[in-house]
Amino acid sequence: GEHPPTERILTMERLKTAGYTFEEPLRAGALLAGAAPAHADALAEAGALLGIAYQVIDDVLGTTGDPERTGKADDADLREGKATLITAHGRRDPRVRAALERVTRAEREGADLAELAEAVHEAREALVAAGSVAHATDVAADLVDRARVLLDGLPLGPAERAEFVATCHHILHREA
Repeated sequence: GEHPPTERILTMERLKTAGYTFEEPLRAGALLAGAAPAHADALAEAGALLGIAYQVIDDVLGTTGDPERTGKADDADLREGKATLITAHGRRDPRVRAALERVTRAEREGADLAELAEAVHEAREALVAAGSVAHATDVAADLVDRARVLLDGLPLGPAERAEFVATCHHILHREA
């Protein structure tokens, strides 16, 4: 089918990961701790942004990460034709589109492993050359920056603030 646009992918990322792992646990924890509803909402929104960034970086690692470090295959997302921010950006380039279609065709036709590996390698290289991986990383950094602005406006204690700073750093610089 047709590849979804960037905004739809970011919405899917929010629904897939951000909502139940970041956004709603932060909202619930804040409310249970007695935070004002407006503060809980701001914390939840910061969590949503962090969760989306986490998933975007997960997609980067799923495309270009070292399987020895990440513990996940670096070809699965491309072989499955997963719609990611990386592929949405890359599909604007005809060379990337052709490389991704080659992977899809090789997967669908049951190509031998060497041919499939070559197609995935070509697609990965085309995505990197088109700036798609860098674009996704930049989007994740922007999402984290937006979350930090929200967090800076909240009455957090020093320990909580330090934990969020560490979380923001981990999201952008993790290898696994």
